[in-house]
Formats: sequence, structure tokens, C-alpha cells
Amino acid sequence: MRLYGGRLLKNRIRQMQDLRTETRDAILWDVDHENRVARVKIQGTNTLIFAHYPSNWEKTPAWLKPGNAVRICHTSGMRGRVELMGHGQVVPTPVPGSSPSPNIPTLGDAIISGCNLMPKPNTPGMYVLVGVGSFRIGGVNLVLNPIAMDSSTNFTLGDGGYMGKVAASLAIDPASATKFRYDSVVFGSDGICHVVKGSEFLPADETPAPPEAPSGHIRAGWILVTPGMTQITHESLNKFYSPPIPTRLSISIADRDLAWSELATTIEIGVLDQYGNFISRGAEGYFVTVSFVSGNGALSYGGKSSTSSLSFYLTGTTAVVTYTRGHTAEDSSPHFSVVVELAHDLEGTDYITLRDESGNYMP
Repeated sequence: MRLYGGRLLKNRIRQMQDLRTETRDAILWDVDHENRVARVKIQGTNTLIFAHYPSNWEKTPAWLKPGNAVRICHTSGMRGRVELMGHGQVVPTPVPGSSPSPNIPTLGDAIISGCNLMPKPNTPGMYVLVGVGSFRIGGVNLVLNPIAMDSSTNFTLGDGGYMGKVAASLAIDPASATKFRYDSVVFGSDGICHVVKGSEFLPADETPAPPEAPSGHIRAGWILVTPGMTQITHESLNKFYSPPIPTRLSISIADRDLAWSELATTIEIGVLDQYGNFISRGAEGYFVTVSFVSGNGALSYGGKSSTSSLSFYLTGTTAVVTYTRGHTAEDSSPHFSVVVELAHDLEGTDYITLRDESGNYMP
């Protein structure tokens, strides 16, 4: 009589062994993020073992970095496949004569969080604020702490919504009347922020880069200081220079409310670039047309006059057109349009209020 119980028991044990997942601690040596695989060393060997990590991780876990203890497992069903499971408990003892841990390079100097540039919120001027944050210099993590907002600084408690979020308030030198420049804001391991002023340049010059941070410092950002600038805005921060181009129309009326005794006023017309400065075309000029949309009167410029539409070339930075009312009981307050012909025309409208002898509005 044959007994099969022993054989069945042995087969069952063998099946359980095959299904068993073995885990152990290892030290993470390096990581290949592109192929989602890492190399590890386990206790008692100097051989680097390839270990895979899941492809469905939404983000890389904090422990996945060289030198950390990790837990690995031998995956059932795929012979020889090793996978990373998570944190390890013990870093394996190095084999005599081998390196105890991977050579981990010192991380470069960098901003870790915050340290952003901001304009002053309530009292704008030639000032820039530096936000609190953290940074790394020489492999050491440091912090930019908030300043006391009182009368000893140019940022006070009444300046608005950055309470406890400002690490420094810095004054920026006045802008040139005609030239551009970059000013960089930097800070060192002492947490003190200061401005590195750049060299001035004209649109025809070779454009310089924003000044680099001195050795042992980090650049928080830079300011593009444009000609005639009087206040720092968000548009000034971390912006690169681009050559001036016609961007918008400027219409300025000397007196837009004419009493009965006031017969005329002037309309100054100009073209502004993206920096808010007047830009001209020299001898070529811009072709400008000023037309009545409603109302009456006369427009004159350069010896020409019209009661409907007046066209001329603007060859300087601005042109001054004269408006003259009819000075009759039929006067009607003028509403007019201005068009500058370009690839993309610049257009604008404005109006002048006329009063009768009693001071009433004349529609």
C-alpha cells in the first residue's frame, strides 16, 4: 500500500516557498529615473543589484535618494526581479575594502522656496521687496527671515498685505532719461539682501545680461529699469529687454471742459512703446488721422484745418493739434477718434465738453 500524504505535504511546502516574497534591507546607490530603476547593495556583498520601482507613482518619494536605507523584495512570478518597497530599517554593513556609501555630490546653491521679488503694494516707488523663503549655499540649507516693518526701513506697517512675508526692502537707483539697465537682487548666507547695479545701454547697443550673483551669493531676481521709470511694478520684475515697438496711443487734452469764453484747446498725440515711453519714426513719421465722431468745431495742424477729418504725418515724438469751437448756439461737444496707421493700427477716442453762456453742457 502506497502512502501519498508525505509527497502531497512536500509539494504543498514547495508551492508555499515559491510563493513566498523575500524582503531585506539595502542601501540605495544611484537612481535612473528615466528607466525607473535603481542600484542597491545588500548585506555581505559589494555587488550592485538592480531594483525596479513602480511606474504608477504620482511623485518620487522623499526616501528615493542615494545613501538611504531602502527595503527591497524579490517579486514572485518573475524570477530574478527585485523591486523597491519603501523605507529600509538598517543600512547594510559595508564589505571590507569597499566604499561604505555612494559618493553623493553636494547640491548646488539654489533657492528652495520663496525669496521672490515684489513691488511695494500701497506706496509704489523705486523700491523692491524680497519675500521670505529658504535657500541653499555650500550645501547648507538656510532661511530668509522677515524684517521688522517699522520706520527704520522703507517698508512700514501701513504698506499693505505682506505682513511677516518680507525679508528685505531695497531702494533702486533712479532710472536714466534715455537708457535701460538691469539691476539684480542678491543675498548671501548671512541673509542680507542687496542690489547689484548693471550697466546702462541704449536700444542700439548690445544688450547685456542681468548681473550675476557674486561668489557665495544667490540671485533672487532682477529688475528691468527702463528710461524715465519712477516706480517698480510687476511688469519690471524678471523681465528681459526687447527692442521698443509702437504699442499704444497717447492722447492728452490740455483743457477738456471749455467755458463759453474759452474758444480753443490743444490735443497732444503721441505713440508709446511697451515701456510707456514716446517712440518716433524719425523722418518717415506715423500717418495720423483725427476725425469727428460727433459734435462740431475745427481741427488744425501744420497749416491744415478741417471740420470733419484731419490727416498728417507725425515725425517727432508728439504732435499738438488745435481744436477750435464754433462759438455759436449750435455748438455741440465733440467726440473724436485718432488712428495711427501701422501693421496693426493704433486707435483711440476722446472728447471735449463745451459750455454755453450759462455754463450748461452743450450736447
